[in-house]
Amino acid sequence: MNTENNCLVNGFKNLSTSLSYYKCNNDASDFPIRFNSQSQKFLTHTSIPQTNVKRLDHLGVIAGTIKKLGIVEVIDEALGQDGQEHISNGIAIAGMIVNGLGYTNRPLMLTPQFFANKAMSCLFKDGVKSEHFNKNKLGRALDRVSE
Repeated sequence: MNTENNCLVNGFKNLSTSLSYYKCNNDASDFPIRFNSQSQKFLTHTSIPQTNVKRLDHLGVIAGTIKKLGIVEVIDEALGQDGQEHISNGIAIAGMIVNGLGYTNRPLMLTPQFFANKAMSCLFKDGVKSEHFNKNKLGRALDRVSE
């Protein structure tokens, strides 16, 4: 092993590609470097695939129950839909249910922050973003329910 770069082995080897993972301690950037032991060439950090992790926690069970019971469809049928809205009233109400059962003591106006690190496509449907649950949309949905 070449120690002139003061690299430490991170502790695992990818057997399928015979790549070892090293971490350089002599560089201020301190990023992982992959070393191909067969060709003796360093591969840059750009060859490491990017991973985006979103949380579900117990909210996946709640969202699954909402989907299985068809709550969104029932609400949309009863309240109707506005074609100019990003999300339907049913999805807005489902978002309030999920937020309320998320064990947070935050007001509804902070719902976009609550959903910022959640997997929205798993909880609701593709194309739904956390900013769609703004206080104006949630207020309009609650107004429609109270009519």
